[in-house]
Amino acid sequence: MFFVSLPALSKRFSAYTLGIELPIAYTIWGVIGILGSVFSGYYFFGQRLKPIGIIGVEF
Repeated sequence: MFFVSLPALSKRFSAYTLGIELPIAYTIWGVIGILGSVFSGYYFFGQRLKPIGIIGVEF
């Protein structure tokens, strides 16, 4: 069932449908991925960022 609805979801929520330019959409996905990794590492595994890690996330 999931694989049947996947094309419908991807077409409905694509960046083009929402009026977002593709480079902006990729940038947003990248930021969501990086912040999701940081927060999930902290929440699930108790990992904390060292100063060099904070600098890496900022860039």
